[in-house]
Amino acid sequence: MDAKEKIILALDVNSREEALELVRIFRNFVSMFKVGLRLFVACGPNLVKEIIGQGNKVFLDLKFNDTPKTVGEATKEASMLGVEMFTVHASAGISAMKEAVANKGNSKLLITTVLTSLSDNHLNPRNTTRYILGEITQQKVRHFSEDAVYVGADGITCSPQDLKMLEFHMGHESFRRLLKVTPGICETNDLPSGQKRTMTAREAILDGADYLVLSRVITETKVGSPMNALLRITAEISSVERRTN
Repeated sequence: MDAKEKIILALDVNSREEALELVRIFRNFVSMFKVGLRLFVACGPNLVKEIIGQGNKVFLDLKFNDTPKTVGEATKEASMLGVEMFTVHASAGISAMKEAVANKGNSKLLITTVLTSLSDNHLNPRNTTRYILGEITQQKVRHFSEDAVYVGADGITCSPQDLKMLEFHMGHESFRRLLKVTPGICETNDLPSGQKRTMTAREAILDGADYLVLSRVITETKVGSPMNALLRITAEISSVERRTN
């Protein structure tokens, strides 16, 4: 797979004009664009249709988390938009994930495990995964990933720091077929705002990531232009691909 095919650029803006400008600039350098909560709430499904209508792929990252019926209906709407991939949060439960599988059409279902903003930081015990989800981070990621395999999802989203652990505990074929999509990508000595469990692109690819979601590491880079930042990360991925092929 070409290096750019592993890159998803997050459209973390709140206007149609800004989003379409990012699409215009980067469309030939990435595999698809992520539309998350902020942009979707600001601009709605029509912008998703417009981006797809221009010949681009969209990863709709809304992390559906509701009753099984509602998740199934929302999934059907996402599929009808023509999105390449979309997310359901594993904490919605097995029944909701099964409804998503049943209604996903040609879109790929990714199960969101534990957000990269959560960790086992005991300095703030009320913001830890154990406090919120009942287990330490990697235990909960593993259990949610097992649920993703069980329901027949196409992939998961997780921190790149979870990849080695998942391969060790779940190295069977049904796990390996899952797409591993990882946010929390940073450049060396740079920590993306709001994310705690991060890695560089090179580290994430070496540990088994299939797609990297790039956000402020590109659009708010501290070294050169956003395009220069993207090309640096693309080169990182390419160097790993050459070494492993």
